[in-house]
Amino acid sequence: MRSIGIAAYGFLLLIWTWLLLKPQPVPESLVGGIAFFDPEMLFFLLAKATHFGVYAGFAVLGGWLVRGRWIAIVLVLHGAASELGQWIGAYHFDTKRHGCVRDVLIDAAGVFIGTLIARRFRPKPNPPPAPQP
Repeated sequence: MRSIGIAAYGFLLLIWTWLLLKPQPVPESLVGGIAFFDPEMLFFLLAKATHFGVYAGFAVLGGWLVRGRWIAIVLVLHGAASELGQWIGAYHFDTKRHGCVRDVLIDAAGVFIGTLIARRFRPKPNPPPAPQP
């Protein structure tokens, strides 16, 4: 059962990576549908809140699936690598995305908070079955 959870976690991380590298991650219809906000500010806030929330969620799930600190390190490195990928994409392929150190810091803050949540609310392991007489 644990291996299925780890495989699903890896699949979700793969989808997130694709969303981070695609040219238009937030649909224009979502941003344009809220008329009382400045669309550029709304896009910015949605993008940064998504960065924070998704990395916090991955840290919580990862912290529940595996023990140890390596999942937090992997997630912070993933955030940095995705920003590097965006920068390379903008430079070589004109994807209209740009890598940004601020996003790496937002990702790392999400990982930090998610790790704290995972440690505080970690599910208890099932107790071993009682010995049979």
